[in-house]
Amino acid sequence: MSTQVDYLKGDQVRYVPGHAYGDSHHPDCELGVVTSTNEEYVFVRFDGKSHPQSCDPDTLQLVSRS
Repeated sequence: MSTQVDYLKGDQVRYVPGHAYGDSHHPDCELGVVTSTNEEYVFVRFDGKSHPQSCDPDTLQLVSRS
């Protein structure tokens, strides 16, 4: 996971929780779409959720860029 990625609105990302130790196939990983960013967080709307969640960029992996 990297903080070097500048996430953009519409990017598809995978959330990888800390307890997954970087394993993107862990069952607790979730796919979502970036809705916005600020200096500290990336806001992601996950499948089946109505409101975006704030995520530390270190917990995200870029899946695809729109």
